[in-house]
Amino acid sequence: MKNKIMAITLAATVLMTAGCNEEVVKEEVPTELKVETLEQRVSYVIAYNTAKQLQAGDFVLDGAVMEKAVQDVNGGVEPPLTDEEMGATMQTFQVQLQERLQAEHAKSLEENSVKGQEFLADNGAKEGVVTTASGLQYKVVTAGTGAKPSETDKVTVNYAGTLVDGTKFDKGEKTSFVVNQLIPGWVEALPLMSVGSKWEIFVPSDLAYGSGGNGRIGPNQTLIFDMELLSVGE
Repeated sequence: MKNKIMAITLAATVLMTAGCNEEVVKEEVPTELKVETLEQRVSYVIAYNTAKQLQAGDFVLDGAVMEKAVQDVNGGVEPPLTDEEMGATMQTFQVQLQERLQAEHAKSLEENSVKGQEFLADNGAKEGVVTTASGLQYKVVTAGTGAKPSETDKVTVNYAGTLVDGTKFDKGEKTSFVVNQLIPGWVEALPLMSVGSKWEIFVPSDLAYGSGGNGRIGPNQTLIFDMELLSVGE
């Protein structure tokens, strides 16, 4: 969440400072506008990226005001806000943004936690699903007959990761890891598997990425993996 706040604030700051060397950004750009020269391309890229980043924080730019600001800079016109007022404006924006993102994060924490607990409760009652003392769940799809890895071994696996709603977030083929460098759910599951095994692994959030999440994985999300152990120590 902190990185998101920094990115959005940076976008807003760039918007305040970029106008001195850029062409005027129009609120309604004609469809036949050509973006050919370096100055035109830079102008478009800065405006586009800034608008996209701010939009990610539910903040929509006022095109007319943005156009006026660029015109003022290019024309040497005294701005309607002093440097102190601009700084105070950005501080207020950052505080409000942080409060909103914190509220959204807290909501996601609760919602994802409830969804994960409900899923695991239902899943644990299904035939063939084993629940360990930690809360990890697994189902043996194919029982292998090869060696079992230790936590310090290097393993090679095929895997696919999904969320409980079916959203795919990761996939790897013949991917190698050292077991103890992985999320706790994998560290627990892999030493139970024999080479040649195919398992479904259901990982509670506290054995995955917890309240912080990771990329496409939100806070407190339970994860599902289809895992095939190909080799150990190779």
